[in-house]
Amino acid sequence: MPETEPTPVIQFYGRNGETDYEGEFYLTPGLHDFAYNSMPNDVAYSFQVQRPQPGYTITIYNNGKGSEDESWASYKLTGPFPTDPNPFLMDSTPLLKVDAAYGVPIGAEIAPGVRANGHRDSSQLAGKVSSVRVTKDATS
Repeated sequence: MPETEPTPVIQFYGRNGETDYEGEFYLTPGLHDFAYNSMPNDVAYSFQVQRPQPGYTITIYNNGKGSEDESWASYKLTGPFPTDPNPFLMDSTPLLKVDAAYGVPIGAEIAPGVRANGHRDSSQLAGKVSSVRVTKDATS
């Protein structure tokens, strides 16, 4: 019987980066509106994904309902991802700014295994994150 991959986890950090942990949740498909989960609204400046897997798309919104009428940035996890040589640490993407996709062409690699998947930079996204939409490719 094949082993099931553990669900990736997205972690968010505030203004001071890795020393400013704000919260996390599993990358389950759907809209994660910060008004209805344990994530604080309007504080995230950066993120990273623990146990990343190809096939996930993460779209980070200024709008709590995932509307594209305000600022947003989208990322596609494609792999390959860096692995940590320490067996006690989980593999993860590098820490990325929530607006790292701004001005980057769709498909361009932003970090190992992470590609830009579109954006709307009509206003500030850093420190204004209110929701995240997660999709997973059917073939992944």
